[in-house]
Amino acid sequence: METISEHIFLFPFSWEINPREKYYDFKPQVQIQQSIFKYLNGWRSEAFNIDTIEKYNEFVYFYKPVRNVLYSENAIIIKNYVFEKLDADSVCEIEINHKVYSLKIKKIELKMVKTGIGILLIHLQNFLYNKEDEIRKINTLAQSVYPVSLPINIEKYPARITFKFKDKTISTNTLAINYLRNVSKISAFILEILGTSFITEAVEKQQKILIDSLLGSKMLTVCLIRNNDIYQRKVVNAKDISFGDAQRIYEITTFSIFSYSKSETVSKVYDQMMSLLLMQKASLLSFSNQIAEISILKKIELITGIESLYEIYIQFINQIYFDEVTASEEGAYIYKTVSNIFNIKNDIDQLDFELKEVHEYAELITRQVTNRKMEIMSLIGSALVLPTFVTGFFGMNILDENMLVHWWKYVEVLRWLNAYVVLPMLVVFYFYMRKRTKNIVIYLVQTLLMCSILMCLFCIWRNGTGV
Repeated sequence: METISEHIFLFPFSWEINPREKYYDFKPQVQIQQSIFKYLNGWRSEAFNIDTIEKYNEFVYFYKPVRNVLYSENAIIIKNYVFEKLDADSVCEIEINHKVYSLKIKKIELKMVKTGIGILLIHLQNFLYNKEDEIRKINTLAQSVYPVSLPINIEKYPARITFKFKDKTISTNTLAINYLRNVSKISAFILEILGTSFITEAVEKQQKILIDSLLGSKMLTVCLIRNNDIYQRKVVNAKDISFGDAQRIYEITTFSIFSYSKSETVSKVYDQMMSLLLMQKASLLSFSNQIAEISILKKIELITGIESLYEIYIQFINQIYFDEVTASEEGAYIYKTVSNIFNIKNDIDQLDFELKEVHEYAELITRQVTNRKMEIMSLIGSALVLPTFVTGFFGMNILDENMLVHWWKYVEVLRWLNAYVVLPMLVVFYFYMRKRTKNIVIYLVQTLLMCSILMCLFCIWRNGTGV
């Protein structure tokens, strides 16, 4: 049976290991190496093996640095998984406006990226519906993360979404959910596909992967339509872009890319390219969210937070962000167009500016902490200079040896301490406090210090220095 259209839905999300402590700890590049990623419930790791002509063509399509990201055997940057319960008879049913659309599930993939984002990819094939309106209704699945507005328009939003696998059925009745109590919650069918290793709310004493949607209520859609009738209708009003021996027409928006063609289209290339672009956009959104969170931390936590974020951001720029990914004219056109629509270059420039501002603030805090420590050390040193000098001057023989054994019993020793230790230290502290920003507490401390100094001077005037 010939494929009429192929639909790839990409759901990006941010992730972190369920935090056991309340302090800020954004280190996805470290967390992704934890054991939980080796045993995700319902998923198995997938290594890329070049064992078919299709996989060979897909691999050589990209530049070498891009291959190292998408197809790395070590899974240092991206961990790739496939859904375990999928079989040849698995189908997805989308009910919209009282009509059920049944599609074959070609594949379900999961990509976990070291930048703290993940992408769920759902590949569906349409063998039955050849009208453009029907194909677009199938694509409404991309809007079903949660409703963008209430009440739900049943003509444009799926009423029920069902995934049927060999030993499991996942079904969500979107019209039966009380969205007033589940505001912005990721749809149940997505969470069931992801499995029990993933959660949307923090749970104490459980090692789970905490996730949140990054594109709001939408998924990204890649729709490849191979239908001569639809293609001919598009030619009349659309720009016909020719690449080599294939003719295709593209409709590209912020959340979707449609490809209309006469000939067979290699979907996997689109899949990987859009995944890479979505990784870049989602990572930048996640970084921006982290900067907002870091900026309200306590000063000490802020320094640690910005160092951690800056480390993973540098790795992102060097390992995941690319200006070009392929020598193919067609691929370069799509990559550049979608990258411009995603505004990735401007987002990077803006994030550079935000990181620079926060980093400078963190450096300022570090300098303040260092200066404060130096001030304390200088203060202690200054306070001890005079007693040390006086003691050395008198050659350590200024008091009788019998007095030193029980010094607290002798008035002479206390007088000496008052004159040569307490008084100099009080004077140093007093002048130190005068440099501080004035407020009621500082004024009170200065007053107490001045009173103490006057008392010391009075004792010296009346009783002497004890020497």
